Amino acid sequence: MEHLAFLRAVKELPFQVGKSTLVDIVCGAVNKKMVSNDTYMELESFGALEGVAPRQARAILDKLVMNGYLVTHAPPDKPYFSLVHITARGHAELKNPSFDTQSAHTFSADGVDEQSKQLIQAFSEWLAPYNPEQQHAIVCPAKNVLCVAGAGSGKTTVLTKRAEFLVRFAGVSPKDILAITFTRKARKEMQERLADIPITITTFNGFCERLLRAHGQNKPLVTYTQKIRIFHEALKREGLELRALVYEYFSERQRREAGQEELARRLVKDVYSILDHYANEDQPLPAQGRVVLATTLLRVAGQIKTIMEERGVSDYSGQLTQALQLLRERPGVARQYAHILVDEYQDINRAQHELLKLLHPVHTFVVGDPRQSIFGWRGSHVEFIQQFPADVTVQLKKNYRSHKRIVAVMNKAIARMGLPDLEGMRKEQGAVQVLSYDSEDQEVQSVAAIVSSMTDSDVFVLARTNNQLKEVSLLLKQLGVAHSIKHEDAEEVKKGVVLATVHAIKGLEAKTVIVMGCTSRYFPSKVSDHPVVDLIKDSSVDKEEEERRLLYVALSRAQETLLITHFGSLTYFLDGCLTEQKTSTQRNDALYEQLRAWRSEKAREKSLPAYTILSDKALRSLTQVLPKTRGELLAVHGIGASKAEQYGEELLRLIHQQSSQEDSATQLRLVH
Repeated sequence: MEHLAFLRAVKELPFQVGKSTLVDIVCGAVNKKMVSNDTYMELESFGALEGVAPRQARAILDKLVMNGYLVTHAPPDKPYFSLVHITARGHAELKNPSFDTQSAHTFSADGVDEQSKQLIQAFSEWLAPYNPEQQHAIVCPAKNVLCVAGAGSGKTTVLTKRAEFLVRFAGVSPKDILAITFTRKARKEMQERLADIPITITTFNGFCERLLRAHGQNKPLVTYTQKIRIFHEALKREGLELRALVYEYFSERQRREAGQEELARRLVKDVYSILDHYANEDQPLPAQGRVVLATTLLRVAGQIKTIMEERGVSDYSGQLTQALQLLRERPGVARQYAHILVDEYQDINRAQHELLKLLHPVHTFVVGDPRQSIFGWRGSHVEFIQQFPADVTVQLKKNYRSHKRIVAVMNKAIARMGLPDLEGMRKEQGAVQVLSYDSEDQEVQSVAAIVSSMTDSDVFVLARTNNQLKEVSLLLKQLGVAHSIKHEDAEEVKKGVVLATVHAIKGLEAKTVIVMGCTSRYFPSKVSDHPVVDLIKDSSVDKEEEERRLLYVALSRAQETLLITHFGSLTYFLDGCLTEQKTSTQRNDALYEQLRAWRSEKAREKSLPAYTILSDKALRSLTQVLPKTRGELLAVHGIGASKAEQYGEELLRLIHQQSSQEDSATQLRLVH
């Protein structure tokens, strides 16, 4: 059994290693670390899988992690380096092997049982609009049902139609059904779809507030203004000065990119997020952190908690903690629901998981997508959906959102999770393009120009961090392009061009999506606007894999056109995913040569050196930005008003001719 080699290697090693080194050990591949340390090669497990391809070995390792035989943990000083540990389940597997890596996926869809078949047949007319997997999820009578709903597969439809089926046809009273989701937006959508079905639909926060109010324990929620005042009072009690703490907390780069007021706002948010983190983990606030700065922040957070208690106010995470305490102290206070339906189960945190257990539902139906678990930094644990004790698992694999080429790229990007590929159900092929640039400035200019040239404003521009979006927004304003910036705590999105971080856009979609900054600087991200993530929060989350899932979420927002832009090297997350796509460097070499020839001719006409006409950098920028109007031309690096006046018409004509030729060639290539 090949998987045992990994378990033995982890058990044998006198120190912890990362995934890549572990693969090298079992495959017998000597790397630089091994040359300087014979310990690796002296292991009994060294070379145990010699002859097995590294990619195949890595797939086995990932399945062991996803099924709980191994776990990863990041050291404090290297948050993106995952060290591998063996679990109790892994030790048990070594003693009594039973894990089959050939057939094992994290979730294997069960066949349709006889009772479900009968229900589907009995209600065939009502179920006709839905595909077979959706029908199974809607009617399945099992006690614990897990619905793994891929991107664009209709998870909200399944959730709401199941509730409707229970009330209309299964004889379940609406008061015996509780549907829980994470956001007010999702709750509102479910309520609109179930307007005639009076079940209880609430967020986790709403449920806790209602429970506490029913038993006279609810406290008013602290307002943002109160939070600011309480924060300053906490600093005063600890003898700390805001400016000094901001200087110590943020890096030189962060201090350079943002003003004092903005940094202070971020610091306030981050300190309150410490309280959220430990509440979500169902843990008390510790007195000390791993480093001095962490201890300082914990002291401030502790004072904030004390002050809120003194003033009789709470926040959302505090409500969750209070609700858990009430349910544990008085188990009978919450009614037992016959059916609890939970949306976005991949985002569940430990405290929410405990809350659901304490409600003791007769039937539990959870729907979610482990491919889209991206909030580990905020407390969610992908393991809860991966290890859900399902009696029946239903896989929704049909994607109704994205054109076929986009679905193909999505599948390749997340293939290592071992989940079934999604099936693109739209007949159109769609478009996927990769645009590469020599610098981040060129990339930003090009993205702004591309957006300004679009006739349809149903566009998302997605980035890993807010700082990347600021420059794009500035250029769009200069080009007169109306747009909005969606922040993570804003649930409504205005129509038209939207700029957002990937975290903020989850659950939404647009005809055209531009994912910018697809380099290994941002995917996985090497920068953070919030240092507390690494200072305080649980490092057991496999951050690299979460970053991979984050990129998947970005790609899966696109309906018709997906543009992937990057400067320098493309992120290794996309290795092997874009083999049929043409990069802009290849696409625009011909245009660059044409522009150089045009420049040489102009230089001869004017008896001037070629560089005085336009610089090489300006020519290369033109090939990257591909301006279509005079306004877009002015946004190109090295093209000022004078150059645009002299050469603008000729440049735009050349670019248009070459782009038309390339588009025709690309269309022919895609057709064949």
